[in-house]
Amino acid sequence: MVKYSIKILGLKPKFWKRILKALNLIEHVIKTGSQNFVDQIKDERDRLRELYNFSYEDEDKDRGEQIREKAKYIFSLVTDSFKLKDEKKKFASWKSRIEGVSGGSSSGAKKKKNFGKDGASAYGATK
Repeated sequence: MVKYSIKILGLKPKFWKRILKALNLIEHVIKTGSQNFVDQIKDERDRLRELYNFSYEDEDKDRGEQIREKAKYIFSLVTDSFKLKDEKKKFASWKSRIEGVSGGSSSGAKKKKNFGKDGASAYGATK
């Protein structure tokens, strides 16, 4: 996966969307994956530095700004172990909050067909 992602970073500027997607993927795996992946990306940091000067204009818009910023951010993650640990903690915290909300667990309220003693249902009707 690293080799393919790095290969995409070397594409021509007209493929800026693919390059940005590859950078997003790399960022995600750095935050969630193993140290081995981080080390492999660290070995390719020269490729990230090349993107510091990326430029491409499409429809009079600078499409390179996002790529330049993302490359700098990823470079800072792989070179600063404290920042990487902090980002991994933030992601783990976010993930646990999200899993708690949408994880489908039944730890929340349970549905009951009938409420109270008189047999009133959830919609106010009686048996």
